[in-house]
Amino acid sequence: RGIVLSSPYIRPAEDLPYIKVLLSRAFGKVYPSLSIPANLKGEDLTSDPEKQREHRDDPDNLGSATAGWAKQCMEAQERVRAALDGGTASLPVPVLFSYGTADVVANPETNREASESLKSEDKTVLRREGEMHEPLNEVKRQELFQLIAEWILERA
Repeated sequence: RGIVLSSPYIRPAEDLPYIKVLLSRAFGKVYPSLSIPANLKGEDLTSDPEKQREHRDDPDNLGSATAGWAKQCMEAQERVRAALDGGTASLPVPVLFSYGTADVVANPETNREASESLKSEDKTVLRREGEMHEPLNEVKRQELFQLIAEWILERA
C-alpha cells in the first residue's frame, strides 16, 4: 500500500479570477452542472509537443469544468492547506510526491512546502526541474515511470 502524488493541485499557480471563484461557490450548490471555462491548454500541462497535440485533439477534453467540481475542489484545497499549515497533515502509508518546478497550473512552491511538511514514515520527494503540471506526460516521462515502478516494487 502507498500513495503516488503527481503535481497535486493544492493551490493554483496563479490566483483564480474572482468571478470564477464567485460563480463556483454560488452555483456549485444550486447549479453544480454549470459549465465554467477552464482555459487549460496542452502547453500549460507539458512541454512535450506530441502530448500537447494529444490534449488539443482529444474529443473528450471539453475545456471546461463544472461549478460543482470547482466548488468541491476549492473546499478540498482549503482543508488540505489547513492541515499542512497546522502541522496535522500525515499519511499512514508510504508516499511518493512528484511535482514539476515549471508548473503553471498547481503552485510549485506550495507543492515544495507541502512535500516538506507532509508527515509520513516513508516519504520520497521527486522535484522535477523544469517540468510542468503533468510530469507523467513530460519528455522525460520514461525516467519517471521507472522511478515510480522501482519505488512501488521496493514496497511490495
